[in-house]
Amino acid sequence: IEYENHIAKEQQRGKLNIGSVIKYYPDFVNAEKTGSLNDLNIYDRNELEKILVDKPDTIEISLLVDGSGSMRGERMTMARAAATLLMLSIKDFNDELDYRRKETHSKLRANTEVLMYGNNFETIKGFEKQKDYDHNGNEAEIVSSVSKMQSEYGGTYDELPLREVRNEINESQREQIRNGKLLKIVFEITDGATSTEDRSRQLVQELIQDGVLTFAFQIGDVDNQERKTFESVWNNDGMDNGILIGEDDISTLPKKLIEVLRGVLKKIRI
Repeated sequence: IEYENHIAKEQQRGKLNIGSVIKYYPDFVNAEKTGSLNDLNIYDRNELEKILVDKPDTIEISLLVDGSGSMRGERMTMARAAATLLMLSIKDFNDELDYRRKETHSKLRANTEVLMYGNNFETIKGFEKQKDYDHNGNEAEIVSSVSKMQSEYGGTYDELPLREVRNEINESQREQIRNGKLLKIVFEITDGATSTEDRSRQLVQELIQDGVLTFAFQIGDVDNQERKTFESVWNNDGMDNGILIGEDDISTLPKKLIEVLRGVLKKIRI
């Protein structure tokens, strides 16, 4: 339960509202004659309103990174930088939550996983277990996990990690998402187009239907077909979840990913 200020209109006490005076002008004239102005509902008053607030207990962020051969060089370097910035930012977020926990009484905890994909997929950093929360990872462990990100996974079958994320959501978690107790976010980084367009699009739609926030970044110069496929998966039917970053702007990937994350997290109340 929290309290919010709001303005209660048409009250018998408070600050005079000219609009209400005009609305009730005949009554106002009569009240002036009888000396009963205090009985008119022509005032605005600040009041505290008691509200019920849903606050998440857990935030889970899955980062899916294209490990196909074309991701070598600057593209993989920027993908590593984005992954590092994401995980360090979440570590700082958790540290701040821990510091303020006596003040906020919040159970909130953020968690990250990183999956590389190509012809297959590999989880190079999994979600922390609750028993390890006090450990909270350190910068060396984060950098070590990011160093495993390589462009040696072959093709571009993002259906595989998308399905893994989807399968990890059980009915209990769906209920928690619906009740606002669990916030799940998926980021994907790719430099091309998926080889499983229809299945990937279906999985993205299923994740969205489950209440999972999904975003993808297509980086580098791509041909028209790759762009069309990307749009089909991430920006179809009015969705606007796919973000395009050209070859000359690849270095902005970490910043753009964090901007999207910030836009989501700033809506959370703790």
